[in-house]
Amino acid sequence: MMAGLNITNDLRIKADSVTKVVKDPTDTQKIFIDFIDFYANSAFYRHENRGAALHDSTAVAAVAFPEAFEKSVKSIIVDVSKDVRRGETREEGDSNNVLVLTSVDLKFMVNLTVVSIHHLRRTE
Repeated sequence: MMAGLNITNDLRIKADSVTKVVKDPTDTQKIFIDFIDFYANSAFYRHENRGAALHDSTAVAAVAFPEAFEKSVKSIIVDVSKDVRRGETREEGDSNNVLVLTSVDLKFMVNLTVVSIHHLRRTE
């Protein structure tokens, strides 16, 4: 399954989304809140004021909660050249070899992230 940047860049969260729910964060929760705040305010995202993108967690959530995503089988190739495009993925050909996320329930994913961080309290 592929969760491309076109999907994961649309999934954004800000630290205040978490701190509205997590009032007295544990040390572990503070780490996650700090990461979100850091990436949301990094030079790359600051001009957009949209929050931190949820890249890695999107792929995991797509497996755990497939109902929150629309998917399509597409022909995807990975550039293996030795230039700057190495590792780039693109749609090409007609092999229909990868299940690609095409849309996501944004509200569900932000809520899932907030609730997951909130439940970290139970593990300490």
